[in-house]
Amino acid sequence: MPIGNYKSSDLLVMTALLLGGFLAVGTVNAAESERTAKRESFTEQGQRNAGGSAISGIELQDPMQKDGPRLAPSSSSKSGSRVAGIDPNFWIYDAATLLFHDYDNDGYYTRLELEFDADTNFVSADVYARLFLSLDGGPWNEYATTAIFTIHGSSGTDDYFVDTDLVSGYPAGSYDLLIELYDAYDGQFVTSFGPAESSELFDLPLEDQQADSVIISSPVSHSHGGGGATGWPAALFFAALLLIRVTRRRMM
Repeated sequence: MPIGNYKSSDLLVMTALLLGGFLAVGTVNAAESERTAKRESFTEQGQRNAGGSAISGIELQDPMQKDGPRLAPSSSSKSGSRVAGIDPNFWIYDAATLLFHDYDNDGYYTRLELEFDADTNFVSADVYARLFLSLDGGPWNEYATTAIFTIHGSSGTDDYFVDTDLVSGYPAGSYDLLIELYDAYDGQFVTSFGPAESSELFDLPLEDQQADSVIISSPVSHSHGGGGATGWPAALFFAALLLIRVTRRRMM
């Protein structure tokens, strides 16, 4: 039986299309939430001057923590004990950073290259480092852990590099960087080096690759009903309405 100007079958078609549109939007929004739920980065690392091989890989981690106190990461249960304090037999002499890739020219970069020189009073020692970023003065978030590498006394030829492409989960902002060094023999924390020790690790303008895109503007129509993903159901409705009208005309 016709309802208004449309048959029941017409309304069923429009209802099905609208439901499909809402489901599609829900799927897109769920996928977007999943993408931003974790941080993803690609890291290359090694000792440039000591003949070490670079190691690379994808890392998925917890969401970026932006609020709360900025405590020493090594005080957590994930790392070695810091009760004994800094070991005077280990220190980081210096560190340097370089930033690359700002395709949308907004002043934020997606590639962070770090190089640091760890030294020891021993002839040699095996160590590893955990690297952290803090967004706008917030808590430290670990973004990479190095492989175990060997340092030789106070040599200046055993620098270690960690080059990282921030893929997703890193909002645009000002980041500080912290290096924590651990003795590979027993996993104990031995020393740290951060923004308090070097301006190279302070106030780094970073963002992930998802945010660093060049947007080409094009004419759009504006309405009070909103836009974006929520506009798809309305578009499907009007497309269905047009299709029904054309079909009805051809059948007359």
